[in-house]
Amino acid sequence: AGFIYGGDEDTMETPERIVEFIEQAPVFSAMTGMLIPLPGTKLHERLGEEGRLREDAGEECNNVGNDVQFEPLKMSRDEMARGMNYILERVFDLSNSYGRAGRVLEESPNHIFRSSYPSFSSFRAALLSLWNQGIKKGFDRDYFGLLWKGFTLDRRRASATRGELRVMDEVIGTSLADPFIEEVSVDGQREYWQQLRGHAHDYMIRFQPEVSREEIDLRLGRVDEGISEGRLTAKLAREVYSAAREHVSKYAQMHSRNWPTLVHAFGLAARAYHYGIVKDSIVHN
Repeated sequence: AGFIYGGDEDTMETPERIVEFIEQAPVFSAMTGMLIPLPGTKLHERLGEEGRLREDAGEECNNVGNDVQFEPLKMSRDEMARGMNYILERVFDLSNSYGRAGRVLEESPNHIFRSSYPSFSSFRAALLSLWNQGIKKGFDRDYFGLLWKGFTLDRRRASATRGELRVMDEVIGTSLADPFIEEVSVDGQREYWQQLRGHAHDYMIRFQPEVSREEIDLRLGRVDEGISEGRLTAKLAREVYSAAREHVSKYAQMHSRNWPTLVHAFGLAARAYHYGIVKDSIVHN
C-alpha cells in the first residue's frame, strides 16, 4: 500500500493518523512518501501560480527525504519534514514491523502459500537470518516472536484441516460409500455442499491445470443446479467430494510438512530488516 503525505488537507496530526491506519489494517509494506510537485504536472503549475514553490526547488524526485519543495498549506516545511520522519520511524521500526507481520500471517488465507518444500538456499537464508537478526546483536524477542507465530499457525492450520477432513468423511463420505445409490439428497446440507463446491473449485483451478476454465465452469454449473434442486447424482457428488477432499488434504500436508507460514514469516522478517536499514539511512542522514 502507498501513502502520500503533504496534501493541502494534511496537518501535523496526519502522520499519527497514517501510522494508526497502517498498524490497524494491518499493512506490512506501507510505502509512504512526501507529496512532490513534479515539473510539468498540474500540481506544479498550481503551486507555482499560488507562489508556494521554493525558488531553489529543482527537479528532485526523492519523496522520502527531508527536502520539502513547496510551502504546505497547514504547516511549515520543517513541520512537514518532521512529520515525514515520524511516519518512517514508527512504521519501519523493527518491533512494529514484526508485529504487523504477525497480524498479516494470521489473516493470510491458505491459497497464497506455496506447497513446495523449502530449498537448500531457503534453509541457508533462514540460518543467516537467525544469526543476523535474532542473535548477533542480542536476543531479539520480537523477531523470534514472529517466527514462533509462523510455526504455531502452521501447527494450528494443519490440525484444523485434519479436523475438516474427519468431518467431511463422517458427514459425506459415509453416505457415498454405498456403490448402488444413484442420487444424494442435499436438503439440510446445502450450505455444507456449497463449501465443498468451493473446495472443489479451488482444487481444480490450482492443481488441475490441464482442465480448462470452461470445463470447470460447466462441471460446477451442474453442481450448482443440483444443490439448488436439493439433489445431486451420486457420480457428481463423488466428484465434488473427491476434489474437495484432495484440496483440504493438500493443505493439511502442506502445513504439516512444508511449514509455509513459518517460511513466510522468515521472508517478512527479512523485508522488515531491509526496510529498517533504508529508514535509518533516510532519517539519520
